[in-house]
Amino acid sequence: MGLAGAGDRRDAVKRLGLTGEVTVIAIASPGPLVPHPTRVGRHAVALVAGTPVPPPDLRAGTAIAQESAHLPTTLERARLALRLTDRVNGPGPSLVAYDNLGALAVLAKRTTPPEAAAIAEVRRLDRILGTRPWVIDTLQAELDHASPRRAATGLHVHHSTLQERLVWLATQLGYSVTKPGGRQRAAVAVLLWRIAHSEDELADDDG
Repeated sequence: MGLAGAGDRRDAVKRLGLTGEVTVIAIASPGPLVPHPTRVGRHAVALVAGTPVPPPDLRAGTAIAQESAHLPTTLERARLALRLTDRVNGPGPSLVAYDNLGALAVLAKRTTPPEAAAIAEVRRLDRILGTRPWVIDTLQAELDHASPRRAATGLHVHHSTLQERLVWLATQLGYSVTKPGGRQRAAVAVLLWRIAHSEDELADDDG
């Protein structure tokens, strides 16, 4: 798609029966949940007319092209959104729309997975994940919920268990996730961790 000329793109879109706005959906692996996916590099990509909401049990990044000339840029945006997704049924979003990212899109665009993996706080998360596999899920749940009790419910753990985790995390991270500055720091660290590991699923597929 990225190498096609403007005329070729218009013809391809017409053959698919698409006019007007087109939603580009980038997923790690082809599957039955999106129509007519095609492989573009390491991703499966589908073009859908309009701005439909993808199935909730899909891990994908989406972006909207106003016209066929915008498809190459829109594809890259959908790929960037895919970097920030969580697994299906995880505490974070498995569907991420580029158009809803705002300033977060800048971080995703300017930080490659290898660059993110080299950041000290990402390396620290990887280290403690080796002994506590719940680390990322716990941080994400705490960041996304208004109260620890709701976060505990989302994680399907007792409130006291979550409190113990948060105390332990503070000793490992050097800051408390429950404090305003700590929440901001943890939010960026988790986002960078997702970018760092965004190609893991693709590597598994290639193998």
